[in-house]
Amino acid sequence: MPLLLRGDPPAYRHPPYQGGQGGSNLKSIFNLIITSYLSVISYQLPVISYQLSDLSFKFTDYCLLFTDH
Repeated sequence: MPLLLRGDPPAYRHPPYQGGQGGSNLKSIFNLIITSYLSVISYQLPVISYQLSDLSFKFTDYCLLFTDH
């Protein structure tokens, strides 16, 4: 039986749109949790930094009590 070559073969057709990738709801929830966590951390970093610097000054003052001036 001879090959029938009438023009180009049919193009590859992508499957129909299925409403997004699988697990997109899980990804959205994960991204929301991560974004919320990072925003809380970025809000608290200046407070933590201030508390650490204040603690450092108090420790330095405490150490100065036991050293000769």
